[in-house]
Amino acid sequence: MDKLSNYDKFHGIDASNEISLFEYGLLVCHYEDTDYSVVCKYGEQFYTSFSDENDINGLVLGTDWMSTDGIIDFLSFVGQNRDTWIDNEFVTKLYDLIQYFGPDSVIGSPDHLFDIENI
Repeated sequence: MDKLSNYDKFHGIDASNEISLFEYGLLVCHYEDTDYSVVCKYGEQFYTSFSDENDINGLVLGTDWMSTDGIIDFLSFVGQNRDTWIDNEFVTKLYDLIQYFGPDSVIGSPDHLFDIENI
């Protein structure tokens, strides 16, 4: 999709933005301090949201809503210890959390869904 190649400030799990969005369902763009703009696939449509790396890290550091048992289970799911996971790129951490909890729990429910043509 030529339109996605224009999103040079966005990146995802894969080197290709198309693969990242259509196969992994996620693109992010770092825009300020620890803040990221996020495009997430939701069924066959998409939505945008914002996420903060400190909030994402806080989940695994135990300063947010995840319980101690939940942290242990999550880290077992991703096969990493806490320090290794914290050192991952933001997009990898966000993807891991979305795979485990779903996008609604991690970046919120979509207010407005749109088709790919509207990205």
